[in-house]
Amino acid sequence: MIDLRKIRHLLGVVEFGGFANAADALNITQSALTKSVQSIEATLGFRVLERTSRGVFPTAEGEWFIERATRLLADAELIGEHSRAVRELRGGRLRVGVAPAAFDWVAATPAAEFARIYPLVKLELVNENVDMIRRFLLQGRVDVALGVLGELECEPELVITLLRKYSVHMFVRRGHPLDLDERPEPEALFRYPMVGTPRAEPLYSAYRAMRPQDITDPEVFHYVADSFPLVMRLVQATDAFSMVVEARALDPRFQARFRTWRTYDALPPHLTIYAATRVSSVASPAVKRFLALCAEKMFDAS
Repeated sequence: MIDLRKIRHLLGVVEFGGFANAADALNITQSALTKSVQSIEATLGFRVLERTSRGVFPTAEGEWFIERATRLLADAELIGEHSRAVRELRGGRLRVGVAPAAFDWVAATPAAEFARIYPLVKLELVNENVDMIRRFLLQGRVDVALGVLGELECEPELVITLLRKYSVHMFVRRGHPLDLDERPEPEALFRYPMVGTPRAEPLYSAYRAMRPQDITDPEVFHYVADSFPLVMRLVQATDAFSMVVEARALDPRFQARFRTWRTYDALPPHLTIYAATRVSSVASPAVKRFLALCAEKMFDAS
């Protein structure tokens, strides 16, 4: 492998028309220039420069080498500048996965803040189910993922970090048969259809265990939706129920449309949001800064 520094020395000799002029321009000794050129020629196995009484000129093989070496240095400069831009968050991209897709709100505040602070970094948000986001992480198609990712803790190739826990409420539409001041018994609530996001553990198994024994349908969710606005529309249009984080449940606008109750003791008391990255990858400056923003900023549940 030829040292890029030696290539710059050789190209300097060509550019400035000789060793003496190049040594002055590059602020090094003629001896150092000569050694660089000799080292390159020894590695290549042919002469690159012809020294004559009239000056220094490229040989035929040297012209071939100089043309490619010039492109090589230009590419090296581009690589160096791009690397600096990525390190300084003046370029590059950040790909964030969210799972399940209906929990895209967890990324909203940190993603918006990241875009505001680092407008030159391309930001991509991918909303999918947990299994698909797991695949995207392992394939390198997303750099970091957020969401209900507890089931990925057993994945040896991923690093899972707890970000935040949300208290959970159940809710039905106003005017529902269970729209009462007193919280219904679980058996009464779970006789109605449930709206859920594509299956995410441990919530799915907990819901399944709470259903009355005489319900034989193996599917817990009667309706499956990938966005929370759609979840709300389905609950408002039917006798179905669903779950919502406390920050949204206590909003007066939400209360005007829905009856809410705190979740049951048999269910997980919190909705736990995790971040996931690959074990084998070095976290980029963009990923590190995004995760820092996730820790600093409250997730907006509105």
